[in-house]
Amino acid sequence: MWPDRDRLAFGGGGEALVFVFPRQKPPEWRQNWQAVVHQLEVTPDVAAKQVLLADFTNRKGTRTLGFVNAHAMNTAVSNPEFAADLLALDYIVRDGVGVNALHRMLGVRSGLNLNGTDLIPEMLACFAGKRIALFGTQQRLVDRVAAQLRRDLGCDVIAADGFRADGFYLQQVAAWQPDLVVLGMGMPKQERVARQLKYGLQQDVAIICGGAILDFLSGHVPRAPRWMRYSGLEWVFRLSREPKRLFKRYVIGNPLFLLRSAVLAVWPRAPVRVPAKLRERQPSASPFGIGGPAEAFVPKAPPLAELPAVVPAPFEPPAMAPAVTPIPLPLKTTPATGVSAFSANRPVVARDQLFGRQAELDRLLGWVLDQNGSALVYGPRGYGKTSLVRVFGEIADSRQHIVLYASGSRRIDFETLIRSYLAEIADNGLLAPVEHDAELTVQTVATRLAGITAGSVVLIIDEFDRIEREDTRHALIELVKDISDLTALVRFVLVGVATDVDSVLGYHPSIHRCVSSIGLSRLPSWAIEELFVRKTAIDGLTVAPTLVDTVVTLAAGSAYHAQLIGQK
Repeated sequence: MWPDRDRLAFGGGGEALVFVFPRQKPPEWRQNWQAVVHQLEVTPDVAAKQVLLADFTNRKGTRTLGFVNAHAMNTAVSNPEFAADLLALDYIVRDGVGVNALHRMLGVRSGLNLNGTDLIPEMLACFAGKRIALFGTQQRLVDRVAAQLRRDLGCDVIAADGFRADGFYLQQVAAWQPDLVVLGMGMPKQERVARQLKYGLQQDVAIICGGAILDFLSGHVPRAPRWMRYSGLEWVFRLSREPKRLFKRYVIGNPLFLLRSAVLAVWPRAPVRVPAKLRERQPSASPFGIGGPAEAFVPKAPPLAELPAVVPAPFEPPAMAPAVTPIPLPLKTTPATGVSAFSANRPVVARDQLFGRQAELDRLLGWVLDQNGSALVYGPRGYGKTSLVRVFGEIADSRQHIVLYASGSRRIDFETLIRSYLAEIADNGLLAPVEHDAELTVQTVATRLAGITAGSVVLIIDEFDRIEREDTRHALIELVKDISDLTALVRFVLVGVATDVDSVLGYHPSIHRCVSSIGLSRLPSWAIEELFVRKTAIDGLTVAPTLVDTVVTLAAGSAYHAQLIGQK
């Protein structure tokens, strides 16, 4: 990926182009705008904002966050490379009244206004006492901010100005291993550097594209009065202080942004996703669950009164041994249900049994069902990925979406997997049956799926990481991208065992604009404790608090291991 990092770091701006992504025709600007709107993190209230902050700051791996305002959207029109960099961010949040106006024109919710000048200080507080890297603005100003963080938060800070070659920042982060990187070098450079850091590093680091945040924190640029900020007029204050530099951005850019928003609002979009009435779905008999999860077979235990009497055989002592009177032992009976509440090998399907994953579930529901996007759920084995997706599927089904499941296998091919999906969709009356000899390429399948207009379909592929055939994985990824570009009423949820996105999807950067990645980390201790205590109560067991603490320690954040301990 990086042929020569040192040459990249010190060779100047041209050498930064050594970091390349696969060439493809850039989407038209309206497609980019729609993709940004779909990818925006919507926070309806302060509680949702706190969940977003906790998710970003506590996640493992390299993750990136940026802010989208009217200037960013305008830049995405004239600079397709910037649009790709923007859509490669893991988190995008709304900044400013302009994007709120765009949401209103499109008829979608916009949530709270999360401008970086207010949000980033909260994020910095979450990294108190940790290692922080500040890159951007003039050296004297960034040094001033670094001194403040050392004094107020006890952080270990390195700082550099924002005028170096792109690879310089990659080299610094790789060598110094900070917990947080703040990029304050402005658009489009900071998004480009964030993308390079995201794909060029394999470490736990949070990366924020902060714009002018370092200028504000250093006191070099003052904030607008509070009343202007609350009224959405902060841009007027900034324009009055720097009219020459910001004239084009605000005086010309704002009306142009509103005009483009109006154009996007009347651009043809997908029809209503939820039909008035759907045929009842019939689950498939396949053990791999193409038509939905198979019903678990639980043998019914006979009533206790009908259990056969257990009569111990008489004890016969060996020859020449003294007679021994047998000691009667109590017969241990099982509960009438015969099944424990602990189910280590069986994913849960009820929301109230999904302990500690409500934030991830809400994010998956919002992105896939509300925003009509595809998603990737990944994490180490035993962290509850399948349970999360099963609960999601049950909720989607209750909302009249057609949910179809499949599991990946080592040698499965694209046509076999997709043909099963298409057969299920045809059974629901949404498509004509596929001819036996019909060729199923990525393009033909995408065209067929784009023809669905009478219902909304969610295709779930569990154990995506088990697919060893590269052609199958590549074709499925291409299909997800094509479906997203066609704004079809079909979305995918991919599930895989991995610690980072690329381990599941491979190196396909363009997929990141189509897929929302939801990584599962270890469950918090309180979730493991609640899971164990509640299920022991269902089983009629009393467990000492000290033993519960031991179970929490042994489970180490894994719901699977907590359930396994409960079974034993």
